[in-house]
Amino acid sequence: MVAGGGPKRGRRPASPLAGRYRPAAAQRPTATPRRSPDQDVRSPGRSLTAVLLAIAASLSWGVGDFIGGLKTRRLGAFAVLFVSQPPTLGLIGAVVIMRGVPFTPGPWMAAGVLAGLVGLIGLAAIYRGMAIGVVSVVSTIAATGPIVPILVGLVTGERPSVLQLAGIAMALAGIAMLAFDRRPSEPGRRLIPGVGLALLAALAFGVFLVAIRYASRPDPLWGVLATRTGSVGALLVLGLLFRSRVRVTRVDLPPLVAVGVLDVAADVFFAVAATIGLLSIVSILS
Repeated sequence: MVAGGGPKRGRRPASPLAGRYRPAAAQRPTATPRRSPDQDVRSPGRSLTAVLLAIAASLSWGVGDFIGGLKTRRLGAFAVLFVSQPPTLGLIGAVVIMRGVPFTPGPWMAAGVLAGLVGLIGLAAIYRGMAIGVVSVVSTIAATGPIVPILVGLVTGERPSVLQLAGIAMALAGIAMLAFDRRPSEPGRRLIPGVGLALLAALAFGVFLVAIRYASRPDPLWGVLATRTGSVGALLVLGLLFRSRVRVTRVDLPPLVAVGVLDVAADVFFAVAATIGLLSIVSILS
């Protein structure tokens, strides 16, 4: 046999179909992109829920502040707060206990207490402002508080949209237009009564929105409970000093209780909305 003429030992003869049918090369699995935790927050369903809750908070806060402002004209801001706020601590505490969510201590507690204290300052300011000034002017200026969360986001790295920046500019211009009396009884331009308190309320409410957002990260209702603990604790301490100023009749109790319930309900609505939606959006809607 001629060398190299036959098949070599240990090798199979090549099949005539080997070049036609080759197995497809195994494709390398593509890496699945990691999901950002904010993707769930920004999903259409959760975003819509956050918007609806923010609107509910706005309505609840608006009605409660209006009733509280009217009652302040006769009873005083401290009496309205001292009667309306403490029952809400027991109410939200009962809801938290019934839910059975375990308590996990952390920095959110300090944020909740801070939210309660600045929220109390904001309520006292807007109640007093409505009592001595024009309700429509005071409430409009106090409603500019969401500027604070937007500015906080800017400092922490967020970039507001052009519409948000335009909204801030329009809000500041609106404050300037509303704050001054165009037809003062005395010569010269002067601030409308209650404007200073409205500005204080706006600042306090803005800080409140940021603080309650951080307090609600572990659980919204625990965050609201911490908020109520801070505000009610401060009221009880102040009550030892100004107890003589609290003169309330039975007729006043139902509307004052309604003020407290509306206020704590709005806190819950906003806390939930802020945990499932964007803070800048829910703050503006609230």
